[in-house]
Amino acid sequence: MIELRAYLGLVKMRLTTTVVLSAVFGYFIGLESFDWSTFLSLVLGGFLVVSSSNTFNQIFEIKQDAQMKRTKKRPLVNKDLSTKQALLFGALSGIIGILILYIFVHPLSAYLGILSLISYAFMYTPLKGISSFSVFVGAFPGAFPPLIGWVAATHHLGFQGFLIFGIQFLWQFPHFWSIAWLLKDDYEKANYKLLPSENLASVSQLIYWYLIMLLMASVLPTFFLMAGKIYLIFAILMSFALIYFAGRLGKNQDNKSAKQLMIATILYNPLLYLFLIIDKI
Repeated sequence: MIELRAYLGLVKMRLTTTVVLSAVFGYFIGLESFDWSTFLSLVLGGFLVVSSSNTFNQIFEIKQDAQMKRTKKRPLVNKDLSTKQALLFGALSGIIGILILYIFVHPLSAYLGILSLISYAFMYTPLKGISSFSVFVGAFPGAFPPLIGWVAATHHLGFQGFLIFGIQFLWQFPHFWSIAWLLKDDYEKANYKLLPSENLASVSQLIYWYLIMLLMASVLPTFFLMAGKIYLIFAILMSFALIYFAGRLGKNQDNKSAKQLMIATILYNPLLYLFLIIDKI
């Protein structure tokens, strides 16, 4: 039972579920005819690939995790599992997940899954201690899941698929920087460089401009015949809500405002996709 709990700790169930859910949203956005086999394979394969990414992330960050309050009880830090056990689990879950995507979903979904795993575990993870550019690199694997879901439904990439990718890509910057603002002291203990500037006023300005770009990207599905006017109205309203909270953060520069923005971004993402699915043309 202790080992099971430890393996679930490697998986990071809440994060993995959120990532898989974004792939599910991508699937339903591109859906023309529902197929249970493809859908369940997408969920299982995606879950295993994300689990693998999270496992390798923790293998590489044992020392850093031990220094931070929010991660010091992770299984590898507590030695609930050995590094060898984690390596085996990470490798097997990654290989099996990719094979499921390749055989039962679509080869292109599997290739994107490989790119996501490599860029997250082997590029973004080591860069976190070197440069804030890591956030830009990490936004790529973070934006792949809805695109993987889109490919599972349509069997191609296409402009509309990349549009979903772009929305997810831009959304991550205000979301992640609001989290990095809140956890600034904890991240500094591990020597992580995740905020784009030491000047918090500059950070809030960057968040604001990324939200402007997100607003422009979020309205494009209507103009490219992916959704109707109902989606357009809600996309504009929700984007302006994020801009409002970013403005509060810029004015107050406090943790309360950063937390409000973080919560707003968490709500924004699934709601935007839901309205896009509901109002599909």
